[in-house]
Amino acid sequence: MSNQQWDEEWANTKARESVDSEEPPDGRYRVFVEKAEMRCSKNGNDYLSWQLRILDGQPHAGRCLFHRNMILSGEALSWLKRDLETCGMTLSRLSDLWERSTLQRLLDAELVVQKITKGEYVNIYLEEGAGTWGAVAKLVLEPEPEPEPAPVQARRPSAPAPGRAREALPRRAARPPAPRNDDDDPGFPDDEIPF
Repeated sequence: MSNQQWDEEWANTKARESVDSEEPPDGRYRVFVEKAEMRCSKNGNDYLSWQLRILDGQPHAGRCLFHRNMILSGEALSWLKRDLETCGMTLSRLSDLWERSTLQRLLDAELVVQKITKGEYVNIYLEEGAGTWGAVAKLVLEPEPEPEPAPVQARRPSAPAPGRAREALPRRAARPPAPRNDDDDPGFPDDEIPF
């Protein structure tokens, strides 16, 4: 097959219009954290950038909401700390946030957020972790004690290993049929019972 076979169809094809590019309206949404990264603004201020994807099963599913936590003041830090704790993450030091492994722990966390527009400003508030939809793991970034090894239990194989025949099990003896009394016969064949 040659690439030229598509030339005529290409010439007659119109470019697809953008699919549903409008921002979701104000409201509450169940989302998951699709992307989280530290960035620097044009003014040189660091911030945590969040990309939140609206979960299936609700209006505007699949669309994104964007949230950022600027690191400018004590008040801004308190909002950042609150948002991280909403995701189940506790940091012992703010500098840990710049480590890639720390940010990866935010990914896939399910949240309930509220979008509120005030004039030209859009605010996204992380309201709660998705405890009712699935546990968000508590992420404490401190060394954890080594877990005790789980006891080893024997597992019964569900199927014989290839090349090995399964041992024949003794069959139960068939129970003799119950004595039949024709006076109790409802008039249905033995294998047919009305419901």
